[in-house]
Amino acid sequence: MRILVDNCVPRNFARLITGHDLSFARQMGWHELENGDLISAAEAAGFDAMVTTDKNLQYQQSLTDRKVSIIVLAPRFVFFEDLVPLLDQLKEIMANLSQGSFIVIESESD
Repeated sequence: MRILVDNCVPRNFARLITGHDLSFARQMGWHELENGDLISAAEAAGFDAMVTTDKNLQYQQSLTDRKVSIIVLAPRFVFFEDLVPLLDQLKEIMANLSQGSFIVIESESD
């Protein structure tokens, strides 16, 4: 699966996402794109999903008629140690991801 990692996801956490073809928005030259344009660029480039920590994205963007899926990691704080507990759930979701899905993964303690 081709995964785009948004700028707001710590790189050290993203490197724990194994078994997939990961690219970073900055690496793609998309670090200045706004959310809708970033999603469109990801979809046009053939990405299957985008991983982000932007909790507002689900209220700002519609995935109707989109092929790319969005996975929002939503712990209380966005630090490496806050994201690590979400890794297993993220991997499970990615293994069963439906096209055009919008999924929010929250911390158990939130």
